[in-house]
Order: sequence, then structure tokens, then C-alpha cells
Amino acid sequence: MKINPNFLATLAEIERRSRVAVRFCFYMGFAQGLTLDYLRDAIHAVLPGAEVNAHMPVQAYQSALNSCELFVSPFPYGNMNGVVDAVRQGLPGVCLTGPEVHSHIDEGLFRRLRLPEELIATGYEA
Repeated sequence: MKINPNFLATLAEIERRSRVAVRFCFYMGFAQGLTLDYLRDAIHAVLPGAEVNAHMPVQAYQSALNSCELFVSPFPYGNMNGVVDAVRQGLPGVCLTGPEVHSHIDEGLFRRLRLPEELIATGYEA
């Protein structure tokens, strides 16, 4: 997953505005040791209550996804494999599209999967 300050700030704003408790769970492919420690620190600096998971076997990962209610695709770079994993497990999700090629790949994937247009945000406030 492509973690960056704008993505984390947007998640923090969602958490702040939500009328119900929100818990963000991050499933970090191949993150272990110092890499996981660094990611956990960076994420917790913005989202103190977030769950940050190390790399896990595929069946455990699929089971973990099944405990989620929806997914947010990271932006601006997208997360094609993560989108496929989440959609395969039946999770609804949202993505943010943009003008650059790297920022609208997820939009194309959402459209190809015939997901509802409302799931493709065109701005941070959308």
C-alpha cells in the first residue's frame, strides 16, 4: 500500500467527521522488522488508533479482509492488487481519481469492474 501524508490526512479527516467510530486497518504486504516499525510509527502519528498489520499468509489476509466493512484505495498512486483482493472478498470501496496516469488507474479498474460511479471520488471533499 502506498502510504503518504495526504492519504493519511484524508483518513484522519474522515475519522474526525464520522458520526460513528471508525477504525482503519492497514495490511502491509511484505512489511516486517524495521520496515513495519517505521510504517506503524508513521501511521500512528496521524491515526493513533489504526491497526497496522505485518505481512501475513494469504488465507489469514483474506480472513482479515472479511472482517472489514469497506476499503479506501490509497491515492494518488492507487493499489490495483489491493483493489482486486478487496473486491474479490466482496468489500465495497472508494478511490480518488486525478489527472495524472498514476492517479486514475484505480478509476479505470473500478469502471472495468462496473462498480458504481459514486465510489469514484473526484476530489477530497467528494
